[in-house]
Amino acid sequence: MKIVMATGNDNIDNGFGIRFKEYEFIVANSSLYATETLLKEQQIDVIVTTDTFCGGKNWRKGFQMMNNYIHRKNIIFLVEDKENTRDILASHLPYVYDIKTEALEALNIFERIFITIESNLKNNEEVNYNELKSIQNLNKLIGLSSVKEQVRKIMNFIIVEKIKQRKGKSEERPMLHMTFEGPAGTGKTTVARILADFYEEVNYLEVGHLVEVSRSGLVANYLGQTANKTQEKIQEALDGVLFIDEAYSLSRDKYGEEAIDELIKAMEDHRDKMVVIMAGYPKEMEKLLQINSGFQSRIPFRLHFPHYTQYELSELANLVMKEKKLEMNSQAKKIMDEHIYTIFSQQQKIEGNGRWIRNFIEKVQFEQCTRIVETNEENITLITEEDVIKAISLETKKDKNTSLKRKIGFI
Repeated sequence: MKIVMATGNDNIDNGFGIRFKEYEFIVANSSLYATETLLKEQQIDVIVTTDTFCGGKNWRKGFQMMNNYIHRKNIIFLVEDKENTRDILASHLPYVYDIKTEALEALNIFERIFITIESNLKNNEEVNYNELKSIQNLNKLIGLSSVKEQVRKIMNFIIVEKIKQRKGKSEERPMLHMTFEGPAGTGKTTVARILADFYEEVNYLEVGHLVEVSRSGLVANYLGQTANKTQEKIQEALDGVLFIDEAYSLSRDKYGEEAIDELIKAMEDHRDKMVVIMAGYPKEMEKLLQINSGFQSRIPFRLHFPHYTQYELSELANLVMKEKKLEMNSQAKKIMDEHIYTIFSQQQKIEGNGRWIRNFIEKVQFEQCTRIVETNEENITLITEEDVIKAISLETKKDKNTSLKRKIGFI
């Protein structure tokens, strides 16, 4: 196992080298640039470093550089500056120690750490990417065949980039910002979560969390205040994904334009620490990109989410019921499918798509619960035709009331 000592402290470097002679130690000089060159040229397994070596109070820059080449689980951080640094690092790294009270006085701690890391390296020399939870969740999605194909290509690109990093052949990280264009309820947020999980699983982004915002989360009430509000969300999304729903609404006025200016700059400045996904209806998103050339040059991927077909909605209903641990008898399933078909024959699509089917199943479940309580039914998982018929009746009644209000001018 090859270990780089990037501490700038001779006592630490010598102490580790004398104590652990079974490993190959390489001492980096005090330059972060030289350390990065070393990581590019050699395949390193572990880094032992300090916040001082990584830049003192600006240690994040040095840490991110190392994290580009070494998985954070294989970075041992010795903390010299106690100003909240240890707590921050401990939330992201498994091995963080106080350099004065722990590191030099308890080298036996590191013996266990090295054994653990060495064992993990042997077990993970060849990663089976098909076993990643994020890829499995992508494959489970109903419909969205063209979207899933594009997402797999993005994932494959990142996988190859990670292989290049391990072999010291990594180039500058590309931009991975994208737009999700399509009607409401077609799985845009779900796919964004899957991508964020993937980035975290393969260590492309340090945390891989998803920050969801809309116009109200970025735009302030007064001119001049929006920049700070947008920056707060950008900082929150660093090391993860910033998902902006109905992003086209930012182009309505000067307030939104102020947010756009901040986003465009952040997409360039933080290209290696954050992925921005902007979502919305196709025509509105097209207009947003056309009037903002900065977005066009920074968004290499545009994914188009189609309406679900009636057959996909039926499959989605089965999936939702499975999640809720419910089952339909054959007659109930037939009635539900006929209801979906009827709506499609009238509209050629269902507004709300997946969101509509989830809401419909919840209505069915409410009717089921009412029946169970009123009849003392023992089978609490079965959905019957009675439950579905009553849910359809309520939905039809609601649609008629809405139509009547529109005719007489209420909405």
